Amino acid sequence: MRKVFLDDLPKKYGFGANKDKLCIDWKNSIGKMVSFIYQDISGELEIINYYIKSNHGFLDIKYNNKIVSMDINSFAKCHIGNLLNIIVIDFRYNIDDIINLKFSDIKILEQIKIPSGKLMHKGYNYACLKCGNKDRVRENDLLEDKGCNVCCVPPKKILIGYNDLWTTHKNIAKLLKYPQDGYEITSGSDKYKIYKCPDCNYEKSYLVHNLIKFGFSCPRCGDGISFANKIGFNLLEQLGVDFIPEHRFHNYRFDFYFELNEEKYDLEMDGALGHGNHNILSSKTSEETKEEDKIRDNFVNQHNINIIRIDCLKSDLEYIKNNILSSQLNNLFDLSNIDWNKCEEFVNSNLVKTTCDHWNNGIKSSLIN
Repeated sequence: MRKVFLDDLPKKYGFGANKDKLCIDWKNSIGKMVSFIYQDISGELEIINYYIKSNHGFLDIKYNNKIVSMDINSFAKCHIGNLLNIIVIDFRYNIDDIINLKFSDIKILEQIKIPSGKLMHKGYNYACLKCGNKDRVRENDLLEDKGCNVCCVPPKKILIGYNDLWTTHKNIAKLLKYPQDGYEITSGSDKYKIYKCPDCNYEKSYLVHNLIKFGFSCPRCGDGISFANKIGFNLLEQLGVDFIPEHRFHNYRFDFYFELNEEKYDLEMDGALGHGNHNILSSKTSEETKEEDKIRDNFVNQHNINIIRIDCLKSDLEYIKNNILSSQLNNLFDLSNIDWNKCEEFVNSNLVKTTCDHWNNGIKSSLIN
């Protein structure tokens, strides 16, 4: 049995999701004695220091005049063999043992030693009985219910033919600009990859799990884009600006984000929804929407981003064009060469019409296989 008895240590309420939960107050536990049992050894440990390192809590623990530093989780799990001068040589598991873990069962193939810095850890070569993956794992990881690095959540290893994007979400992988990327990420990847619209070839970086959750909507030719935003999109394209549509920054979404002469800009095409306008589609009052814009503008200014708002209350090209020409955009760019007819053509183009054309030409399916 291995256990440290922490019930008598001082407590305090936690933060965030744990604000209503009592947690150990490690800072005020300095100087406290903690009873323990480690195999056939029992006694008391003294907490002599608590500090933060790399956003993790650490303790200095004293036993029989020996002091060892360890993180809080290791202490709570009674990983104190080094402090007690105990070196456990025997392996816990034998060859052909089957270990039942949270996400899969694994079979032990070989007992090995795994180096980590100057230390050697007990470990095993294993075969996962769920996915067939063969790899190695430290014994301590097995004790903490960590097993196959393919089946764990999130996965730490890609097994082509099992959990790569081409295998699990072929329709999403087909949108990748570089097809090889689909063999290097899983559906839960936190890496941004470039995806390309199959209709207009527009390229944009996405997190794959966002595409899986919300689907792919092209910010250039998708029918979900507003009249005003289509004008803004085509305008910036004609100007040759390197911009990001629907750019997310913290909890805010920018209609268009771009940089020019080492300055940052947020271009907002303010339509009829919000911005102090009364709209039956919104439950918010005009004053509430005005206040939201004010808060947003202050946030953007605090991050040294210049915000340009274009009044797009009316879905009318001439109306929006005049407001663009009287905005800061006209100071930043030469708008005299803008082909406003192209803006209008872009606004009037949509995938519904394109789909109808495909149908009439004999293409009866819109699925991306």
